Amino acid sequence: MLTLGIPGDTVTAILLGGFMIHGIQPGPLFFAENRDIVNVVFIAFFVAIFLVLLFQLFAMRFFTRVLMVPKEYLFPAILVLCFIGAFATNSSSFDIGVMLFFGVIGYILLRSGFPIAPLILGFILGPLLETYLRRALMSTGEVTDFFTRPFSAIFILLGIACAVYTLVNEIRSKRSKQAPSVGM
Repeated sequence: MLTLGIPGDTVTAILLGGFMIHGIQPGPLFFAENRDIVNVVFIAFFVAIFLVLLFQLFAMRFFTRVLMVPKEYLFPAILVLCFIGAFATNSSSFDIGVMLFFGVIGYILLRSGFPIAPLILGFILGPLLETYLRRALMSTGEVTDFFTRPFSAIFILLGIACAVYTLVNEIRSKRSKQAPSVGM
């Protein structure tokens, strides 16, 4: 994530978003331009591993008791902490409204079966895509260069082929689930 600027999962996507909010751009030049931040990240990583080990050794028996807390108490406590966290960021009630709005959208997407991780990745990688697209278009300003140059055309065709392959497999699996099985 630090060297390429591409998150591998949801946790690293959130970490990458935190870096970008603070104006830190992970990528190929990250290690050369931000050595102090890289050192702090690695030191914090090793300290966190040690502290988690100690914490797990002494508190493991109490973690199982959290599972016994009724949902009627646990969910309101989590909701209150979310409100406090959203308000504490900028001391603004607008942030609470944004949290509620996107929470409702996230709930609707989750109930509809949409995965949330690609949305987070799109949020993180979207500005990078815009920046590098602008940079690529600065030389000639022609979008057709992406299709007429052999190297980029190959990658575009591979992307389209992967999307079509995934779509065809999805359609086949849905048809096989809907088709009645013929028994003897």
